Amino acid sequence: MVRDNKWIIGAIAFIIIFAGACYLWYQHDTAPYRQEAANAKQLLRQSEIEKSEKSKVVKRTADAPVESTTPTAEKQGTETTAEVKNNTEAAEQQSETPSENVAESEVRVSPFGFGPFPEVPEDYPSVIVWLQSDYEELPSHAQKNLELMSRVLIKLWASGEKGFRGASTYNGKVYPYYYNTVYIKVSEYELPDGTKSQYISRRKSGPHVNTDGVDLLNPPSHLRVLDLDSSGIDPYQYLNLR
Repeated sequence: MVRDNKWIIGAIAFIIIFAGACYLWYQHDTAPYRQEAANAKQLLRQSEIEKSEKSKVVKRTADAPVESTTPTAEKQGTETTAEVKNNTEAAEQQSETPSENVAESEVRVSPFGFGPFPEVPEDYPSVIVWLQSDYEELPSHAQKNLELMSRVLIKLWASGEKGFRGASTYNGKVYPYYYNTVYIKVSEYELPDGTKSQYISRRKSGPHVNTDGVDLLNPPSHLRVLDLDSSGIDPYQYLNLR
């Protein structure tokens, strides 16, 4: 009998201990969920308060007289219009002034004393040497000769003489490369029998002139052959330069 009572008391104690352990485990395991539920409840309450405040603001705005906002809107519109007008006028003044200054600054003058660079016709086909990126890298004498040559060609083209493309220089003269012209220098040599024979010691022409198989001492009618020494253009004389 005593032994049975001990088992009963032991069973009751075990049940009490087990129940306490379960309770502690439940409290520990469900604590995060209870905290999340409390946070959600707090957020819901704040959201309801914010909605209520917004409703009050909307109601006060809707009840406000329309006349009270109209003068302000008109004033802002007037000020904005005036500001746009002033800004537009200032922009126009700024856009006019720099363009005039740029036009004046674009008037370039020859570094060799030849005066302002000439105005180039729109249909001028050759390059303008002083506008090329590598022009400044050339030696001074080369720049000078190229400028004189370009000035001559531009003046020729502007005067209506347009049957050429490019040019070269020789002994200080400019030789335009006409489409049908060859410049030659004729020299002589003596044969063993004492007779003299002529030959072409120098010639100039553009790459567009085909002289293959042509006797330039007896040229065909479609080809113009000029003496190199007596032809050509003196740039200083032609351009009225000193």
